[in-house]
Amino acid sequence: FILLLSRLLLMNTTDPAQELQWLIRELQQS
Repeated sequence: FILLLSRLLLMNTTDPAQELQWLIRELQQS
């Protein structure tokens, strides 16, 4: 889980909403 958060922060794309949706999907799959 920590790795997922780290990846999310490192990516830091121009579309935070999209990254948030990706994170939610990852959480649901875990």
